[in-house]
Amino acid sequence: MNLSALLSTGSDIGVAFQLGPFTVRWYGIVIALGALLAIVIASRLAPRRGIKADCIFDVALLAIPMGVIGGRLYYVLFELDYYLSHPEEIIRFWEGGMAIYGAVIGGLIAVIIYAKWKKINLWRMTDCIVVGLVLAQCIGRWGNFFNQEAYGNPVINPALQFFPYAVFIDARNMWYQATFFYESAWDFLVFLALLWYFNGCTFRRQGALQKPQAEGVPAKKLRPRYYPRVGNVTALYFGLYGLGRTFIELLRSDSLMWGPIRVSSMLSLLLVIAASIVLFKRRSVPCTCDCAPTCTCGCREGLPCTCDGSCKAPQDGGPRLEDGTGEAAQLPDQQEQASAQEEPLPAQENPAPDNLPDQADGDTSQPTSEA
Repeated sequence: MNLSALLSTGSDIGVAFQLGPFTVRWYGIVIALGALLAIVIASRLAPRRGIKADCIFDVALLAIPMGVIGGRLYYVLFELDYYLSHPEEIIRFWEGGMAIYGAVIGGLIAVIIYAKWKKINLWRMTDCIVVGLVLAQCIGRWGNFFNQEAYGNPVINPALQFFPYAVFIDARNMWYQATFFYESAWDFLVFLALLWYFNGCTFRRQGALQKPQAEGVPAKKLRPRYYPRVGNVTALYFGLYGLGRTFIELLRSDSLMWGPIRVSSMLSLLLVIAASIVLFKRRSVPCTCDCAPTCTCGCREGLPCTCDGSCKAPQDGGPRLEDGTGEAAQLPDQQEQASAQEEPLPAQENPAPDNLPDQADGDTSQPTSEA
């Protein structure tokens, strides 16, 4: 079916199916799918920042309900007059009316509580979470399509009445700017940028540097790689998301208002300014060594390098993971190395007494001690 035809249908596309007396809506399904993907991505990235994947699953049990509460409460507070007249609708969050910033605030409070409780570095954890979070926001915006909300100004020109520029709103029987799609597309671009930055980014225009080589091996050129300092991925998320939201929010016709001010636009602009300051003051030092991905030298944290550029493999088995107990847990490779070192050596049949002097190599003229 043509997507534009689907968007302009008069049927209630918000309902997925009926389950007895319950109505399951696409809005809830899409939000749940986005949350699931965010958890999976964060759990895959966490070990690379020294955090066990189980900690991500644990914090999600607290962050998801607090995010839902925060998102709904934020929306209700800015539509207070309506909900004071219809208090029974306050808990019907599955019908729409969730604010992204409220959900982020609620989830962040949950992460702070969990990190304090388990003695885990807060910003290491948020650096992993925000990469998946922005992809969840990208998917979650399609819930606005199914609920016929978060649209922009009317589109009168018939030549522009097509998706993805515009979306047909059944309740108003008109075409409006598809601002939900604009933000979804922007969030996907932000996801790619965060993933690239998280893994360490390179720039061709920086030129080439010589990387250390063994004696007699021709020098090989290597572009410097910039690894983010702890907390910088989180700052970049707020900066890039806020940048797009600042302008997209100006197109919406259903913005949350505080007097004449569009709340989300103002908050987004403040986040862009704050993130820019943080990223400038905490900018990374380029890494020019050919280290293993698990190397613990300074440039892997965006700090000046503390190795000689030849650490092909980690000296201690790689980074240690925070497991939420206040102690560092070992990676599987480290556990295997530790168990191998702890294995007792085979007993010697004729051990030499401790009080005998050391024998010179190759000297077999002196008889060995026998029991």
